[in-house]
Formats: sequence, structure tokens, C-alpha cells
Amino acid sequence: MALIDIKETDVTVSEIAIDRVIADPNQPRRVFDNEKIKELASSIKQQGLISPITVREEGDKFIVVAGERRYRAHLINKSSTINCILYTGDNYASISVVENLQREDLKPVEEARGVKSLMEEMGLSQSKAGDLLGKSRVAINQLVKIVSLPSEIQEESLTLDTSKAVLIELALLTDKELVLKLWKKAKKGKLTVAEIRNAKPISKEKEAGKGANKTRQSKAIHSSYSAVEKFKDVVKDDLTEAQKVELEELKKYWDEVFSRLID
Repeated sequence: MALIDIKETDVTVSEIAIDRVIADPNQPRRVFDNEKIKELASSIKQQGLISPITVREEGDKFIVVAGERRYRAHLINKSSTINCILYTGDNYASISVVENLQREDLKPVEEARGVKSLMEEMGLSQSKAGDLLGKSRVAINQLVKIVSLPSEIQEESLTLDTSKAVLIELALLTDKELVLKLWKKAKKGKLTVAEIRNAKPISKEKEAGKGANKTRQSKAIHSSYSAVEKFKDVVKDDLTEAQKVELEELKKYWDEVFSRLID
């Protein structure tokens, strides 16, 4: 069974007065490209509306469920009416969210808010939401983390081209001060995922691991002294020419090793 079931009896097509149609205040998209809507308005003016918008009735008004760009284009054209599919089913909120989420030009924050809203409206798990939107559970899990970012970052990102990957990595950080510091760099388009990961504070476990490694290094250095003393006892005078050449090669090797370690 489909997650969103639209029956034929749920829809009828009508021509509705434009002043009775209003945008959905809960729609995920917050930023619209006015130039593209003007282009759409010009196209509709010349060729007409090929695909009606979908609306639901609420009181004496009709709220846009799907097709807000087409609705805005009609407002630009100062149209008196607009062709609408009147939706009478119960899951209009989900249809509106899905219709917007399936567009490719949503900002990451808009997409994250939309997915979170969809999950809450329909009571979906991350796996079910992923099935509905054609995404993996892991992708949904990462995406909704963006909503946990400070509100100022979410709002500012709506007007920028910050990548989804950068926002997700920022959302994974637990240090708010570090997040805000990195965001200043992200706003200039100069922050990468690798830089965010490298900026993460080292955990106590990793610190303990580093401490243990330092201890092993110290032991190795001290044990080398005794090894050298044993070497001196075995390798004494009266070396053959071949042995002297081998020692010279060994000296060069250790000089290179020490040079790399100290530098």
C-alpha cells in the first residue's frame, strides 16, 4: 500500500477566483527565485497554465497544496482566476511537503525542515520517510540533523550556497562556539568538510591513546641505549673492510631516521 493514497474521488478540477487562493504558510520553501517566477509568468501568459495547481478548501479560502510557483506567477500576471485541482483528502499536508521535497532547487535547511515536518505529520520513521522520498535511512538521519543547528545559521544559509554536506558536518559538532566560529568561514565559501572534521575536539579516549603511544615511544628510545651498548660490546676493533662498509651504510640509515623524527 502506498504511503500517500490519493483516490480519484479526492480531486476535482475548478476555476477559482485568484483572490480566494492563498499560499500555504507551512510550506517548506522559504526562498523563491523571483526572476524564474517572472519567466514562468511570461510563459503562462503566452501558453496558458498547462498543469493546474492543487488546493484545499478552508473556510471561504483555498490554500495551495502544490504549485505555489504557478500561483505566484498568476499574481504577477494579475490573473483574475486560476485553474485548480480541489483536493478533499485528509493527507494534504504530506502531499504539499513531498511535492516540494521532490524539487531539486530546495535549500538544505528547507529540505531538512520539510523532511522533519513530513515525519511528524505522518508519524513516519526515518526508514519510512526514506522510502517515500527515495532516500536511504542514513541520508534522512543526517539531513534532519541540520534542523538542530543554531537558528541564525539556518536562516543565513537560506540566502547562501552552503553545501548540504558542510551543514551536516557542522550539525554533528557539539561545541556551539566552535560551530559559530566555523560558520563565519563557511559564509565566505571557504570551509570544507575535511576542515570541520579536523576541527573536532579530540575525545578523552583518543587523548588516552595518544598518551599510551607517547609512553611506548619513550620506552623504545630508552631501550635503544641498551641495544647500542650491546652492539658496542659485540662490534669491536679489527673490523674487515666489508664490515666497515656495512657500518657506514648503517650510520647513513640511522642519520636519515633521526633526521625525519626530529624534524
